[in-house]
Amino acid sequence: MGLFKRRKKEPLFMAMSDESNALSLSVKRARDTASSFRAAFSKPEFKSSMFLAKSMFEDKNEPGEYAHLWLLVNDVLDDLLFCSVCEAPSGFSGVEEGQSYVLTDDKIEDWMINDDGRLYGGFSIRLQRSLLPEAERGNFDEYVGITDYLEELP
Repeated sequence: MGLFKRRKKEPLFMAMSDESNALSLSVKRARDTASSFRAAFSKPEFKSSMFLAKSMFEDKNEPGEYAHLWLLVNDVLDDLLFCSVCEAPSGFSGVEEGQSYVLTDDKIEDWMINDDGRLYGGFSIRLQRSLLPEAERGNFDEYVGITDYLEELP
């Protein structure tokens, strides 16, 4: 499964500097708006949308090696997100596609709603895209299945 929809391509994993102030700000923004994300989960207008949350995982066989992975949100109960791994990097130990996790706000690094190509949230996705040369952004958008980057939830 590609990041947002089924594909035959390998998952796209991009490295970003942990020292980036912009990355820290995207995590803060995601955490500050997580309640809006949770509230949107039960709205009828998002019934067919994909809800995803990003969290950090440590490789079980390589302490100190981390991956920041998108998880499919299957259900929301109060401030808990019930999720499953939708993409796992090959060679990364302890995380497999389909594996279940429960996330709280302090474990959320980002969130997104993909509503038939319209993106809400996805602050790290927006940052990653902004770091690409203009000529590569169309391929990135096609890979992740995003056609519109919207600022506010309706």
